[in-house]
Amino acid sequence: MDNKNEQGGQMITKLFSILEYMSKRTGQVRLQNLAAHLDMSQSTLLRYLNSMIREGYVYQDKDTLGYALTWKICKIASELSSPLAAKCIVSPYVNHLSRDTGLGAAAMVMQGYEGIYVDLIDDPTTLLTSLVRLGNCPPLNATASGKVLLSQLSPLEFEDFYALKGLERKTSSTIVDRNQLMEELECVRRQGYALELDECTDGVECVAMPIYDYRNKIYMALCVFDSRHFTEPTYLKEQILPKLSKYAKEVSFRLGCSENQLKSYKY
Repeated sequence: MDNKNEQGGQMITKLFSILEYMSKRTGQVRLQNLAAHLDMSQSTLLRYLNSMIREGYVYQDKDTLGYALTWKICKIASELSSPLAAKCIVSPYVNHLSRDTGLGAAAMVMQGYEGIYVDLIDDPTTLLTSLVRLGNCPPLNATASGKVLLSQLSPLEFEDFYALKGLERKTSSTIVDRNQLMEELECVRRQGYALELDECTDGVECVAMPIYDYRNKIYMALCVFDSRHFTEPTYLKEQILPKLSKYAKEVSFRLGCSENQLKSYKY
């Protein structure tokens, strides 16, 4: 039984090696070149390729005899990367984060320059304000999670966001100056987290960290919120950031983030 399990594991490893290599190629690849790169005999490789052709994941060009992936694999990727699938992955960690910190916790994704909370656990002290957040797609410039998501935008993308959405004011503390927000986003990139201090709702503060996907790009933001003062350095750095980082890294790992990117978390 152990030998069969080991052989099965080796077959799966070879299969994914083929898929990963072919996915990085912009065109077709010949059998000889693929076998040489993967250090696999052509006869063994051909069996894998023929199986993937039968399942519709690979095709062979009749003229060049080269092999390439079909777009069928994109269907799997699109289903896995949907907000609903993301909620299924992140939801247990939002619960764990809320229990470990005793605070409200949430996860946000960005779609069309709008922030959408895909999961949220209420803190009893901020029940009303969190429900308002969940239903109203808060402006990205007014939330810690929104700042995390905006921090990944290129200069051109940021200008596009600014032109389409502007900077909506929610409270007297909301950042509505373009240059000030750009400085804030640079601070987020540098320190690895974002703060929200009465900027979306008076009396509610929030801290958020990025969650990375298989492209090593920010896919969502994970946050905790409360009426406490996150500006208190000891409380923030010793009680909150390590726990927030722990769960952000665990979700990133499950979204396919690389080991090197996981090491970029500072807490």
